[in-house]
Amino acid sequence: MKLIFFTFTSKYGVWLLLALALVVISAGLGLRDPWPADEPRFALVAKQMVDSGQWLFPMRGLEFYADKPPLFMWAIALFYKITGSLRFAFLLPSLLASLLTIGLITDLTRRLWNQPIAIVTGLLLLFMVQFTLQARTAQIDALLCAWVTLSLYGFWRHCVLGPAWRWYAIGGFAAGLGIITKGVGIIAYLFFIPYLLARFSQAQPLLPARSGSTWSWLIAPLMTVFAVALWLAPMYFSVEQQATPELFAYRHNILFRQTAERYVNAWHHIQPFWYFLVEVIPWAWFPVTLLLPWLLPFISKQIKKRDSRYLLAAGTVILIISFFSVSPGKREVYILPATPWVAMLAAAFLMQNPIKKSVHQFSQALLVLISLVTLYVMLVPQTLLKLADLQIADGALLRLRIMAALLSAIAATLIFLPKKIPAWWRWPLFLSAFWLLCGWLAFPAVNTVRSSAAMMQKVASIAGDHPVAILQWKEQYLLFAPPTLKLTQFAYQTAPETEIIEAKQWLQQNSTRYLMLPNEMLQNCQIENSSAPIELGTYHRKQWWLVQDC
Repeated sequence: MKLIFFTFTSKYGVWLLLALALVVISAGLGLRDPWPADEPRFALVAKQMVDSGQWLFPMRGLEFYADKPPLFMWAIALFYKITGSLRFAFLLPSLLASLLTIGLITDLTRRLWNQPIAIVTGLLLLFMVQFTLQARTAQIDALLCAWVTLSLYGFWRHCVLGPAWRWYAIGGFAAGLGIITKGVGIIAYLFFIPYLLARFSQAQPLLPARSGSTWSWLIAPLMTVFAVALWLAPMYFSVEQQATPELFAYRHNILFRQTAERYVNAWHHIQPFWYFLVEVIPWAWFPVTLLLPWLLPFISKQIKKRDSRYLLAAGTVILIISFFSVSPGKREVYILPATPWVAMLAAAFLMQNPIKKSVHQFSQALLVLISLVTLYVMLVPQTLLKLADLQIADGALLRLRIMAALLSAIAATLIFLPKKIPAWWRWPLFLSAFWLLCGWLAFPAVNTVRSSAAMMQKVASIAGDHPVAILQWKEQYLLFAPPTLKLTQFAYQTAPETEIIEAKQWLQQNSTRYLMLPNEMLQNCQIENSSAPIELGTYHRKQWWLVQDC
């Protein structure tokens, strides 16, 4: 244990940490397709950008996609254009963004404390469940987390370790990039609330009070406006120039409905105020959550000592959670930008305080439970598959059973490691194995049921040159449609009763057309015996059919 720690705290420690992060996060890269709910949407938009050459206005099928600003989709599209493989490209932005986040928080912690605490910060962040999960997922939040972390890094370099006006400007520019990634990138500026408290309470270290003029503080906000304008200005004036109702609707949606209106009056993902505290943090921040009963009093004690490092980091975490708790619409990924600062605080605590015996005992017991549960899954995998509502082939099932057996053996081995390696510190070893096995065994095994590629190939082989219209479609069906398939879709999220009327009219225009529809809409079709529906299979918990008569 001491040898491993010494290796990481050497002058090459940060590079070793980033190499470990690269191995853990990239395991299985290219072995799976984009999975619902969000990944196929962003992959489809990015693919259409490259195929059409139109990058300014994201398109989902034949309609404008106004739910999110385009920066994340641009990143996927860029990697797709470079690599030519969507399987590689769609995960690369999250991978690189997460490596950047780890590097930034590690470097900042080194400057604020020392290298050992910095390395522990990076390790804790890498193995916090939510952070690693998002690093391996093609959702916007890993990239947003990187921009927010870069913005805060710039603010810290100036306001705590400064003066460093260049870093202050970079922080403002990164906040702007966060905004055109996801509107809530503005949360980086919450930093200045605890900063003013620190200044008022004379906490140290802080920027000397007389550094720079009052006007100099406008640099970061101006850089934020500049970064946003790089996208907003071309988009706004292009809409004015083309002046179509669809583009006007897109601009209003992206600037107002999906930002302020969505925050104040969310229409989905409605959760109570305490959602993050009760339902998210316990698993999302694991294994750091096991330390919270002792970590929180430690932070409070350091704040009372007027240590600005703890006040600013803890204040940032509290304000990010509070910001998203106020909105009625909540998803667990929203608090991801808080994880680097949680890791920093936990690392500072761990390097100054022994972990309580009860934490080690609980960790040991949890490893025993994991070993038993994974052993049971290996012996009786059908139980887990039934709970997950999955049906997979025997070859894929064998991979899952091998993974369960390996996890059971690894957990059992960790239980009996020498006491010189405390039980809580064994979590990085177990989680490393878990993510590696997920990437190389589990994800490829379940890809056939999480991806609709096989079904769309089947539709193409049956339909041949005949047109096919898809009802109640989702992005994954368009994404995996072969180029030879003549696929037609109606407006996204059209009401089923309206869509079936439009579909019948479309079908009657030509006797060689097909409809692809889910099982719940099949009852709306009166099918003659001569043209019985063709079963396509069950994908994404829906049974699909192909019909010629409706």
